Amino acid sequence: MSSASEQQPTGDRAQGAREVIRSEEELRVERQWRDAYRVRVTKRIVTEERTITVPVRREELVIEHEPITEETWRDGPPGPAEDLVLTLREEQIEVVTRVVPLERVRISVDRTTERLRIDEDLRREQVRVEVDGRSDRAR
Repeated sequence: MSSASEQQPTGDRAQGAREVIRSEEELRVERQWRDAYRVRVTKRIVTEERTITVPVRREELVIEHEPITEETWRDGPPGPAEDLVLTLREEQIEVVTRVVPLERVRISVDRTTERLRIDEDLRREQVRVEVDGRSDRAR
């Protein structure tokens, strides 16, 4: 299809023809990628205090006094007094911390599309013909 500026006038019009090119603005939207922002992913160690109660056992010395009666004396008099040495034991607490894997964190980029409304005023030319001071309608 040819535009008005490419047409060649023919016949009587060709000899004295003059032409005006009418233009109008056209809206064209171009998109291009640009850096929006940077993201840095880091890990940090947070220390929190934990309190737990752990039962701890120990041996205690129990001394029982038993009266000596005639029956117990019949078995014979007690022997010479010897020192009795006992070792008492107790549990000790050993606190150990260890690092264990808890979760895997996966990071990815997802592209989404949103619609932006663009309002723009477009201008266009109108051709007006005036004959002897009278105005013809605009085209």
